[in-house]
Amino acid sequence: LADVRDPVAQAARRQLAEREAKAIAERLAQQLQAGTALEAVLKPVGNVTTTDKPATPDALRYQPLKAVVRTEQGIAPEVLTAAFKAPVPAEGKPSAGTVRLQQGDYGVFVVTAVKAGTVGADGREQSQVLASTKARTDVLGYVQAMRDSAEIHYNPALFE
Repeated sequence: LADVRDPVAQAARRQLAEREAKAIAERLAQQLQAGTALEAVLKPVGNVTTTDKPATPDALRYQPLKAVVRTEQGIAPEVLTAAFKAPVPAEGKPSAGTVRLQQGDYGVFVVTAVKAGTVGADGREQSQVLASTKARTDVLGYVQAMRDSAEIHYNPALFE
């Protein structure tokens, strides 16, 4: 019993944390969908920081609203995919949703406008660019996942 207690307790805590993260993400998405301003939605959350700053593990990290393209760098591929599959927002009413990220966290996105893209004369060139960008995004996502899940052990005596 003692051999399995710690792993079972850890799995239960992780499952509870994922459930709580999903509930928070869904609540935030509902508020954004209702048209509440991002700052007002984030205020009651507490520990909030932008993605370009270091954060504690319990912090909610966000990127300020900005226009993005399908091949945007620096945004989780799962978020981009979900955002581009979201319904086109009605006039003055955003389209918001949630998505489960690779490491079990949850992302929230909001689409406030959609701008039609242009197709070049040579579809083959665009296809190659998209494939290259997707591959780059996949690799960056994998590297970020490895960083997020890495456990670093060190000898404290080396730093004395």
